[in-house]
Amino acid sequence: MDRDYSYDELLKKLETLENELNSLRINDLLTGVYNRAHFYEKAHEAFSRISRYNQELSVLILDIKDLESVNKRYGYDAGDFLLKSAAEKLQNYTRGTDVTGRIGGGKFAVLMENTGKASIRKAVKRIAGFLKALNINYEENSITFSIDLEISSYIASDNSIYELMNRAEKLDI
Repeated sequence: MDRDYSYDELLKKLETLENELNSLRINDLLTGVYNRAHFYEKAHEAFSRISRYNQELSVLILDIKDLESVNKRYGYDAGDFLLKSAAEKLQNYTRGTDVTGRIGGGKFAVLMENTGKASIRKAVKRIAGFLKALNINYEENSITFSIDLEISSYIASDNSIYELMNRAEKLDI
């Protein structure tokens, strides 16, 4: 059942495949947020921009602490469901200009340009509130989990995005 395609149809198919391939390159397959590599690519760009113009930049790291026990108790599908739900809610409670990525296991990072210490603390309260109220029901099981939220804001002595991220991971709030 071979079909002949017109030149325009082939171009459209090629464009569709190119878009799909690009999405696979930059997005985490499970959650749909940026993957670790693309998150850091965006973070490096933002860091260069804000350090050049002396603007504000903050990072929020959300770590789902009970992911392993959820996987053991309810199965990996439940853990995947928890990750997808958390990623979706995280994107719903952050700004469209914020950069969200899954940087490992149950760990997500949100890069917030033009956001200083006072603003990041407000964002953390908002996000912590929604996560505490987040009720994950999977196959008639109510899944409980705990999170760590870590934050850091750019200071002039930061030489790289890694310093900002490392400082966040040392400052549990």
